[in-house]
Amino acid sequence: MEEKRLNSRQAAELERLIAFERDRCSADGMVVYQCAFPLRPQDALQAELVDRGMLEVKTSADSDRPFVVISAEGYSYVDRIEEEDRRERRLERRDWLIVLVSGLFGMLCTLIGLLIGLSM
Repeated sequence: MEEKRLNSRQAAELERLIAFERDRCSADGMVVYQCAFPLRPQDALQAELVDRGMLEVKTSADSDRPFVVISAEGYSYVDRIEEEDRRERRLERRDWLIVLVSGLFGMLCTLIGLLIGLSM
C-alpha cells in the first residue's frame, strides 16, 4: 500500500480538524459522532485533502447541501504521525540517558584515578 504524505499545511489542517472533533464530539475521550464540516468549494486546502482521501464529501438525506467528514484514512494518518512523534521523543530521551550515564561513568573513572593517584 502506498503511503500518502501531506505537506505541512495539509497536515496542520487535518490535525486541526481532528482536534476540533475530539474537543467537540467526544465524551470521556471517545469520539461519539463525526463532525460534519461545511464543504467550501473555494477552499483549495480542503479540496486537496478531499483529493488525497483524508476528507470525504457526503450528503445528508435531509438536505441537498454536501459536507465533509474526516475519513478513516485521515484518522490513521494522524495516528501514524502521532506515533512517529512519540517514538522520536522516546529515542531522544534514550539518547540523553546514554549521554548522562556515559558522563557519570567518566566522572567515576576520573575520581577513582585521582584516589589511586593520591594513595601512591
